[in-house]
Amino acid sequence: DDIGYMPFPSTSGKPCTVLQPDYKYAINKHSKNQEAARAWLDWYITESGAAQAEQGISSVKGAELPATLKPFTDNGVQLIGQQQEKSATVKKIDKGAEINLDAPDYRQKLVDIARGAAPGDRDSYFAELNKKWSQAQKTVNG
Repeated sequence: DDIGYMPFPSTSGKPCTVLQPDYKYAINKHSKNQEAARAWLDWYITESGAAQAEQGISSVKGAELPATLKPFTDNGVQLIGQQQEKSATVKKIDKGAEINLDAPDYRQKLVDIARGAAPGDRDSYFAELNKKWSQAQKTVNG
């Protein structure tokens, strides 16, 4: 009962959170049963109740948020849809910066700094990450 979700603060003063789409729903382009697969997929997303049962955010536009996120609705949290069109560029920058956003290493280092198990402070570590990112971004974007 005590565990919930907390939105990020933002520079606008309005709390927000990013929605990550479930991009794993797909129909094999080589399937001989694409029409049936599409019918199943449509049923699964719109009628099965799977999102509600899993307390997930439905793929259906306008669907209610799950009960676990009711405080978001009550507090006017802005839901920001995650965009995928620049993900290839972000991955190139991330690789060049050697930060590895998909791994926990850089976050663990921040935790270690905060608990005194690693040298440095938050501001210097963020400055280091920003410098690496900026340099890689210049390389990727020209």
